[in-house]
Amino acid sequence: MSAESVYVLHYALEALVLAVAGWSDYRSREVDDRVWAAGAAVLAPLMVYEAYVGAVHVALYVVGAVVGLVVAGLFWFLGAMGEADVIELAFISLLTPPRGFSVCLSPALSVVVDSLPLVVLYALYNLAWNLRAGRDLFEGYDAGVGEKLYALLGMRYVSREEYERHRYMYAPGYVVEDGKRRIRVQLSVEEGGGGFEGGWALVYMPEVAVLAAGFAVYAVLALTRGGGCLLDLAVGRLLRVPWV
Repeated sequence: MSAESVYVLHYALEALVLAVAGWSDYRSREVDDRVWAAGAAVLAPLMVYEAYVGAVHVALYVVGAVVGLVVAGLFWFLGAMGEADVIELAFISLLTPPRGFSVCLSPALSVVVDSLPLVVLYALYNLAWNLRAGRDLFEGYDAGVGEKLYALLGMRYVSREEYERHRYMYAPGYVVEDGKRRIRVQLSVEEGGGGFEGGWALVYMPEVAVLAAGFAVYAVLALTRGGGCLLDLAVGRLLRVPWV
């Protein structure tokens, strides 16, 4: 089997694992640890074979794995990602052989960058959802311009019925202080509680699914151009470097 065929097989299998995890995340915002275990059981032996036949760039792999694990740890420390999201980044960091040099230095960081367009689309979807409510969205709220923008793009204005029907993906987006509702601006989404009467709600973004889509972009770019990160295209055209 040629090195090119090995990369195609590896990326296809990894994309399948991430797609399964992403679908589970989208449906319930949870991913069974057995998905990651099964994926590792398949991809780890393949990585060993790739190293044996010389298909892995060892130096790029080591740097990419370290950078990816640091990125995953940073997201966890900041509370910007949940457990399954961080596990996914670690999974990608350890089990993805980089096909070529990337300005992102790591497959995991490349996947994060490649998923950003989908994050923007998700924010625009939230905006459309909120504007469709057709009411004074901030009546009864003590919120500044920044808090309102955060709510419009990163939260959803939902009814009590909608909140209860999809509680797995919502948490109260406000606190009551001095008789007024105040928008909760935070990176992480805590477990949803009771007593929600309708209004602004924090949304669990299906980040595992978003990162899975980012990996699909990474795989296509890596197989066709070598780097795998969208930034490679911009930097390559700007500096006219040979890896894109």
